[in-house]
Amino acid sequence: MRRALFEDAFDPARYIKTREHEQGIQKIAELAGELSSPLRDLPKNVLNALYYKYRTTWGTGDGSDSHDPTQDDGATETISEFKQWVPDDEPFFACLNFMEAHTPFRYRDRFLPEWASMEDVRALSQDRETYFRGEATLDDRQKELLQSLYDAEIRYLDEQLQSLWTYLRDNDMWEDTLLVVTSDHGENLGEDGYIFHHSNLLGEHLVHVPLLVKYPDNKHAGATVEETVSLTNLYDTVVNAGEESTGRLNPLEPGMVTDLVRSEFVCLDPQHSTEEYVEPYRRLDVPSRAVYEGGTKYVLFGDGRAYTFEGSDDYGSLLDIEPGPLEKVPAHVRSFANLDVDLDSGEGIEVSDSVESRLEELGYR
Repeated sequence: MRRALFEDAFDPARYIKTREHEQGIQKIAELAGELSSPLRDLPKNVLNALYYKYRTTWGTGDGSDSHDPTQDDGATETISEFKQWVPDDEPFFACLNFMEAHTPFRYRDRFLPEWASMEDVRALSQDRETYFRGEATLDDRQKELLQSLYDAEIRYLDEQLQSLWTYLRDNDMWEDTLLVVTSDHGENLGEDGYIFHHSNLLGEHLVHVPLLVKYPDNKHAGATVEETVSLTNLYDTVVNAGEESTGRLNPLEPGMVTDLVRSEFVCLDPQHSTEEYVEPYRRLDVPSRAVYEGGTKYVLFGDGRAYTFEGSDDYGSLLDIEPGPLEKVPAHVRSFANLDVDLDSGEGIEVSDSVESRLEELGYR
């Protein structure tokens, strides 16, 4: 949601997101530097900070509106802004990011079980740290409620997307538009004893995400692709839709077969030391890769473990089988997994000033 009055000034949301690991004097000092740099923008920076504080804290009243079924996490605002932005009779590219399926899940009574109440929702912790440290657990009733809240958010988002489809149809843009609906990850909702998406097990409920592609002019209408494909092909898919020559592109098309597909878990990136965490969360801070080849799924861990699943639709659970040594995995799969590269080493990488500036604009430090 928009939480900045001035787009060309200090963005508190970006700062909080990228510096949340800093505490106390260090954080206050850096925040003061951000607000006053450059000095001519100080009024805008301060107003942005106050507005962010209002939207995130003072504007929430007694906290009950975090579960208000009449509110959402920005879907209606995002679609409204898209409608105002979309150009008339010109090609356009738009990426609409919806956060409804992210915690905290809101209370939407239309979609929840009859026994659920606001008191049940408020008693359910949606803070991952409370589970990591063993301060909260899920019983069967809470697990059912959490799953219901998640499903309700997705069904609510379905309705919002339908309003977007209606807008495209009513404005004669539906037939000519390449439309992609997908997600960056799924959620653990009690599976294997885990909650939320911070898991290096890379189970199918985390990595097997929806992927719906509507091509222009009803091309491939009704087709279902059975093969495992990668979201990394979406770039080529989008570019190919607007190019005369496909050349070196590798777009997603029905019938396309990809030899190898990979999912990655780099690190847990915890707010606290993993020593403070209880099992099974303590074991999550190990990088892993899932590699798919045909009907086989390999899960490789940075500590030398490897799991192999053959020909199963859900590929089972890592907790049900014994691992084997990484060396037993075919060499081409190990190479594709790229576990030899420590992606979380913390070592500096030389980049140009322009690249560094662009990364900072995107929120990286």
